[in-house]
Amino acid sequence: MTCAKDLAKIIVSTCETQGVGGNEIKGWIGQRADLTFTYDPTNPSKITGIVAATGKQLWTVTTSPRGLNSGSDRVTEVGLADRFTHFGAFTVQEFDTLSVENIDTMSDVVYIVESKDKPDAGDGDGVFRLYGAKYGLKPVTDTNRANDAKGARPIELGPLEGETEKWSQYTVLDTDYATTKAMLEALEVPAV
Repeated sequence: MTCAKDLAKIIVSTCETQGVGGNEIKGWIGQRADLTFTYDPTNPSKITGIVAATGKQLWTVTTSPRGLNSGSDRVTEVGLADRFTHFGAFTVQEFDTLSVENIDTMSDVVYIVESKDKPDAGDGDGVFRLYGAKYGLKPVTDTNRANDAKGARPIELGPLEGETEKWSQYTVLDTDYATTKAMLEALEVPAV
C-alpha cells in the first residue's frame, strides 16, 4: 500500500540535471538520543534545526575520497505504507584503545553526509542528508581482518529489523548552504 500524495513537481532527468554523485570526505555522526531536531511543518522530510543536549555534540567522520557512503532502500509490503531502510558506511583505520572502544560500543546514531552535488544557486536544498532520524542506526556489518581491505575496518550502519523511516533521507537545511554548514560545524563542539 502506498500512502500516495499528488505529485508536487515535475521530474527532470537530463544532461543538465545529472549529478556527479558521491559525498564529501567529511561527515558527522552523533547519538540520536542527544539531539533534538526541528522539522519543517510543510516539508516533514526537512530538518531545519539540530540542537545537542548539554555536553553533547556531533562527531566528525573524515575519510579518503569516496570513503563515506550513504543511502536508502525502499521497503514495500502488501497492506502497509512504503518505508525506507537507511544506510551509512565508512572505514575505520585507527586501532588505538579509545578508537576500538568507540566503534565497538556505537549504537543508535544518526549519520549526516554532505553531497558533492550542490545547487548552483547555493541554497543548499538536498546537500546535507541525515539518516536514522527517527530510529537511529547501528553497525550491521563490521568486519575486521588484518589481511583484508589493507587492514582497514569497514563499518556499515543500518537500522534494527523493522525500524524503517518514512523518508528516503532527511534533508538538513537551515536557510541556505552556508548557514546549514555553520550549524553542523558548531555542533562539533559540546553544547553548553
